[in-house]
Amino acid sequence: MVRRRLFVLATLAAGLVAIAALAPAALGTSSASNAKYTVTMTDFKFKISPTRLRPGTHTFLVINRGHATHDFKIGTKKTRILNPGQRQTIKVTLKKGRVTVLCTVPGHAALGMRNRIVVR
Repeated sequence: MVRRRLFVLATLAAGLVAIAALAPAALGTSSASNAKYTVTMTDFKFKISPTRLRPGTHTFLVINRGHATHDFKIGTKKTRILNPGQRQTIKVTLKKGRVTVLCTVPGHAALGMRNRIVVR
């Protein structure tokens, strides 16, 4: 009887350990494997969604829908200068924290092409 109870308790403990190991992935706390997002630039703002990302590798398709030339910088990665209608894809690995996204064309960030993304 005691041996059977010990076996049941050991089996339950092993099951709980297995569940605890799987819980972070089930709750969505694992890093992004290669999440893809679209960034639309107009004169003079970004449309980027979502503004909260998980740590990991992210791919951004950046499209210039404005009338002026723009670029897109996130962390240490930046697109080339995009003319109206042009697009470019960039891939960046993000760590936890706040990341600034902006257009580095002189004066554009001051006109509204600057935002922050939260990575957690």
